[in-house]
Amino acid sequence: MGASLDAFLDDFVLPLFRGGTVRLKSPLSSRDLLNFERDVGPLRRDDVQEQRLRCGNRRVESPLLPEIDTFELVYWMGLHNLLFFDHPQLGQVWASDTKWRVVEATTASFLDRGQPDSPAEVVARDVAMEAIMRLTRVDQVIETREAEIRYFGQPAPRRIGLFDSVAYLQREETINWLDFRHSSPAGRLLPRAFRSSPLTALIHADRVHGRTSLGVVSGLLAEPAYARAVVYAWAGSERWDLIGAAVLECVFDELGIGIGSEHGPPTDAAASAADREASDNAVPTLSDDQLALHSENSEPSPLVAALIHLHILKVLEMKTRAGLSASSSSPAWKLFFGLPLLLESLAPTLGDPAIHMLGAAMEGRWTEYRSFVRGIITRDELRWMRDTFAPALTQDNRS
Repeated sequence: MGASLDAFLDDFVLPLFRGGTVRLKSPLSSRDLLNFERDVGPLRRDDVQEQRLRCGNRRVESPLLPEIDTFELVYWMGLHNLLFFDHPQLGQVWASDTKWRVVEATTASFLDRGQPDSPAEVVARDVAMEAIMRLTRVDQVIETREAEIRYFGQPAPRRIGLFDSVAYLQREETINWLDFRHSSPAGRLLPRAFRSSPLTALIHADRVHGRTSLGVVSGLLAEPAYARAVVYAWAGSERWDLIGAAVLECVFDELGIGIGSEHGPPTDAAASAADREASDNAVPTLSDDQLALHSENSEPSPLVAALIHLHILKVLEMKTRAGLSASSSSPAWKLFFGLPLLLESLAPTLGDPAIHMLGAAMEGRWTEYRSFVRGIITRDELRWMRDTFAPALTQDNRS
């Protein structure tokens, strides 16, 4: 007899949402999905709805969550199997490579079927995938003079055996799941999981392998609450500049002017970034009017507007030069810093960010920041941004 839907919710979904130990008993199959679909009533359980909503509240106060449907369920099943491929006792389930290839194909199908078709479904996928990204594994590590033995996600034996008579140290080490050394199948499946959760992929763009599909996620950014959530999540990362570069590279691809393409940007070496500096000043906020993105019918425009707001927020924080990845070899990294120099060209498409409304002190800092970024981007790159990128974005907005 296959797994029951109630057991799957109790063992995996609820601990994933509320915190705790997720239990992976065996890989889920297409037969299990058919079994679950015979009675989807448990999906309406109050505890499941409550914990799902609580996870959604981590992004915004009133998350745009749809009713749980079988497409969301199948995505959960795909995430369950994805984690199973990183289980430390994986080899004890089956020895046959053929069976594991079937499980991998089934898992890929589950993850692909979970791709969202609406902004509300984007939010639902993000709730699950963001919870996956918060997962950790606690390893027991035993160190001796000669070796180190790691017990992956398991307690060490009560008797150390070979090391009973040898001096040793025992410690715990907590590792974030995304930082695991993934198995080969998990490494192949992870991009599919992100592809079906574009909001999570957008927020963690520096950690996602492959391009993030803009799709319906850009429509979600027309909502001020989600635009705010994304920009503040980016700004809270020490790698905010790398995130900005990765997102901008997706925009270039969407516009057909990707790096390396016929109409792509020049790749000359740019001037090095200035010395790093930090500040302990309090973090100001941006108003909803300033975070309202005016091009909700266009895919790339809301993302470009969000990237510009990221620059504005970092200037407000006075942390624009702290944590810059000056050694980044990505051409998009330098072009990302060209965005503050394009406000006049992009205003008809994106709207006026109204920096003057933030006060004279902010206007002065913004002017200084624009001077600073001129030292990052070359003249040829800035000319390409003005003559190719800005018109392409405007044309896409009109089409």
